[in-house]
Amino acid sequence: MFDVVVVGGGSAGAMAAIASARNGAKTCLIEEKSILGGTNTASLVGPLVPFIGEDKQPIVGGIPQELINRLIKKGGAIGHVDDPIDFAYGLTPVDFSLMQLELIQMANEAKVEMYLNHSVVDVSKKQTNIISVVVSDLNGQRFEIKGKQYIDATGDADVAMLAGCELFVGRKSDHKSQPMTMCFNLSNVNLEMVRDDVMKNPDNFVVSEEIRQGKRMDYVAISGYFDEVSKSSNFPIERDRLLFFQGVTKNDVGMNTTRILDKTSLNTQSLSEAEIIGQDQVTKLFAWLKENIEAFKDATIKNIGSVGVRESRHLVGKKTLTELNVLRGDKQERSIAVGCYPIDIHAPDSSLMEYVEDQTLKNFEIDLEMLQSDEVNNLLVVGRPISATHQAHAASRVSVTCMAIGQSAGLIASLSSQEDIAIDQLPYKKIKELITQHGGIVER
Repeated sequence: MFDVVVVGGGSAGAMAAIASARNGAKTCLIEEKSILGGTNTASLVGPLVPFIGEDKQPIVGGIPQELINRLIKKGGAIGHVDDPIDFAYGLTPVDFSLMQLELIQMANEAKVEMYLNHSVVDVSKKQTNIISVVVSDLNGQRFEIKGKQYIDATGDADVAMLAGCELFVGRKSDHKSQPMTMCFNLSNVNLEMVRDDVMKNPDNFVVSEEIRQGKRMDYVAISGYFDEVSKSSNFPIERDRLLFFQGVTKNDVGMNTTRILDKTSLNTQSLSEAEIIGQDQVTKLFAWLKENIEAFKDATIKNIGSVGVRESRHLVGKKTLTELNVLRGDKQERSIAVGCYPIDIHAPDSSLMEYVEDQTLKNFEIDLEMLQSDEVNNLLVVGRPISATHQAHAASRVSVTCMAIGQSAGLIASLSSQEDIAIDQLPYKKIKELITQHGGIVER
């Protein structure tokens, strides 16, 4: 019997398990892949955002920041840098291979009991509580794991679905989700040439006003080469720009330009097709880059991620994060994490990014009730499937916000288990104090 069972070891789940175990709870982590870190380490989605919020102040602390500090010491991160695109208040590039190793190390140090290459395929319930989860290994062998509290960090709200929680998929009008992506890292890119391109024609890029007025780009983050893309007769991706970011190693970049439409992570065949389409797009985009952008003519592929999923199921929670909450920078009654990212919707059925123009980026709070359903009492849903509208989700889905949510959920679940008090009955003052003691930030 575990105090806390965490299902899914991605950005949110790894933080949840480590936080729970550090707070003294006997903690189990079940992860379908062989590594921790999810879309960051497996899908190479980066740089990490947002550690930094309004007034360039930290909005995420505790274990996520500790991870960055540990990576800096090992040469796997360069800290928080200004975003030259002016999309976020800061970016945090990391080496995802070192991040993968560091997360396993941190989980081991916390004495998290890990079941890698295992999936949850069913749950047992008694009234409104989960009693156990049924786990399958790669050979199809099944066994039960029992716990007092459960955290669904699967990314697709799989445990919530199996437990009968109310959910919806994608945008409510037609249930289409944001497109998937397949990120890949390149070496030997001439970043000085990229900086020159920006200096010569800043209107060809999305850049800060400082760079538009002539300041040379330092850290390279590119949303642009609009002219080259629009004038090309053979640009292989259905979108209007290149999107890439400087890595930790000199002359490395992470490409996030592919766009996989009309596929879902909720169907194995569709996900398989997405992987195939993604790899075909990587092949064609790499060839196009070498032929059309001078800075890439000597580039080589360093590694390729698995498909990165932006959106699938959403919990219908006791409270829902809305686009107005994000745009206004709303406070919440039982805040457990802070986010600060634009409403950044990659259109589900076109090449466009549906960015809310002229939005002043504000810190917004995540309420505990956005992780809770009315159907199950001892389950918290963390990461991208929290209760949020399609629009608000575009701001809350990013990895560092998911880390902050996961860390807080792990602490709350451990507290509930140890004191044998339902999460709803825990005094918010006690929750807030515990999160703060562990370095978390709950107020905008």
